[in-house]
Formats: sequence, structure tokens, C-alpha cells
Amino acid sequence: ADSTPSEEPGTKHSADFEQKHIEFLLEQANKPRMTWEEYKTKHKEQLQDRLGDGVQREQAEYRRMLDEERNRKLAKGSNNKHLVDKDDDKKRKKKEKKEKKKDKKKEKKRRKKDKKEKKRRKREDSEGGDDAPASKKSRRDSASSSSSSASSVV
Repeated sequence: ADSTPSEEPGTKHSADFEQKHIEFLLEQANKPRMTWEEYKTKHKEQLQDRLGDGVQREQAEYRRMLDEERNRKLAKGSNNKHLVDKDDDKKRKKKEKKEKKKDKKKEKKRRKKDKKEKKRRKREDSEGGDDAPASKKSRRDSASSSSSSASSVV
């Protein structure tokens, strides 16, 4: 009824394996082990991370990085055009494009207004031949006929 773990059914290993395992255990037993104090000094950073100091250290590092970036940007100044970032250049181009589009729209509106004004003057000149003031109805009639004749000419 004395049974060792290696004699139990299904757990027996080869003699070579058992010999290597015994040698490994003896080798580990003869190695000098680190004391807790030695371990703490060697793995100080990892222990601090696990105990919560890592988060504070990461935040301090991130803050330092942001401060450096801010100082670098502030050192450029606001009046040095040759030091403007590419992002600023993109913003400037976008703004110029928007202004150009706005100017184009204004120009189109101005041309349309000029065209209406020219048409109105032409109509007044054609009606101006009569010295007597024309009634509103006759103006409308003549305006519609002159606009139809103007549209066929143009």
C-alpha cells in the first residue's frame, strides 16, 4: 500500500525525465536566493507601478511633454511668418479660398444688379420720348413688350 507518486497509474514518467527533474531541483536549491530587500531595490519601479505610483509618474511625464510642446510653440512668437506651422498654412489657404468664393459671389450679384440697372435705364429711355407722364398700366405694358423685345435681341 506504499505508493509513491511516480508509481501511481497514469503519472509515471521515464527514468531520464525523473533524473533531469531531480538535477533541476538540486540545482535550484543550491542557487543563492535574493532577499526581499535585494528584490525591492532591483524591481523598485515595477513595485511602484503596482502600488499606484505609476499613474502619478505617467501623468507627470505627460504634463512635462505638454509643457515642452507649449513652450516650443510660444517661443516662435506670433509675428514670425516664416515659422508658421503647416496647420496654420492650411487654415490660411482655406480662409483665402472662402474669401475668394465670397468675392466671386459678390461680383456675380453686382453684375446682376448692373444688368438690371442697365435694363431699367434702357426702358426709361425708350419711354422718355413721351413728354407726358405715362400711367402705371402703360408702363407695365411697355415694360413687358420692351423686355420681350430685349430678350429676343439678347
